[in-house]
Amino acid sequence: MNIFEYASRNKLIFASAVGFLTTEQLWDLPLTSSKSANLNDIAIACNTALQEATKTSFVPTANSNAKDAKEHLAKLDVVRHIISVKVDEASVRQASKAKAVRKTKLIETLDRKNNEAMDNLSREEILAEIEAL
Repeated sequence: MNIFEYASRNKLIFASAVGFLTTEQLWDLPLTSSKSANLNDIAIACNTALQEATKTSFVPTANSNAKDAKEHLAKLDVVRHIISVKVDEASVRQASKAKAVRKTKLIETLDRKNNEAMDNLSREEILAEIEAL
């Protein structure tokens, strides 16, 4: 079972600065933010809860930490996956912007070169081209 199937079947909810969020709502959060809920803070909270649930104990307890640990690990995996996807998407957007800027500069340079070539035409060459049009 993949992490999103587990999350939906078990109705995982994530504590955040704005209350509890569903898995679907995590996709709308920014990676980091100082003003609102963000994926980084949620991942840190999930990791802390996982560490707490997996603390070593030499005395058996009535509570089963195994189930809690599995749920906390699933939550952390979900958040880490969403962070990874968002980071990858941001990288693609940034690369696309850089390509667009480079293409614009190249087109402007080509236009200048074409204008320079036209400026270097002799009077007769210009008249010949006008006649050809």
